[in-house]
Amino acid sequence: MKKNLFSAVIFDMDGTLTRPAIDFVAIRREIGVPAGDLVEVIAGLPPDEQKRAWSIIEKHEERAIQEQELQEGCRELLDKCRARFVQLGLVTRNN
Repeated sequence: MKKNLFSAVIFDMDGTLTRPAIDFVAIRREIGVPAGDLVEVIAGLPPDEQKRAWSIIEKHEERAIQEQELQEGCRELLDKCRARFVQLGLVTRNN
């Protein structure tokens, strides 16, 4: 067997392993945030508005979970990594 170039891979989920399914334009419109990092902007809101904003994001994330599809070739890539004993990790800012 060929030697691995690396022993681990960390993936992002949305747009990397899965096809993008979260509509950030719609989220921004519903929250009323035109620009900026959503997490940072929400952190600067009053507590009641933060709660409202996070509930909007959670609603969109739940919908995305139901509609999520793997990127083409994703399963094959993950299978190859497992076959070569490459450790896999997932990093996401989703709830």
